[in-house]
Amino acid sequence: MTRVRERREQLQVAFSQYHLARLADIPQSRISLIERGLVEPRPDERERIAKALGCPEEHLWPEPKEGCTK
Repeated sequence: MTRVRERREQLQVAFSQYHLARLADIPQSRISLIERGLVEPRPDERERIAKALGCPEEHLWPEPKEGCTK
């Protein structure tokens, strides 16, 4: 489970992928791919998702530790 999904599920009012997609102006299918880790969000998508979820980008996508690769 990605941190995007974790954050979405933590909100008091359950955020569906559809709701998040509408707030972030990103297709729901792309939100699904991002949550499942199948694609990396573009910088503008990271910003919009974080804003929609009310948290800093760094909470959702922490920087990789030095020397680590995907």
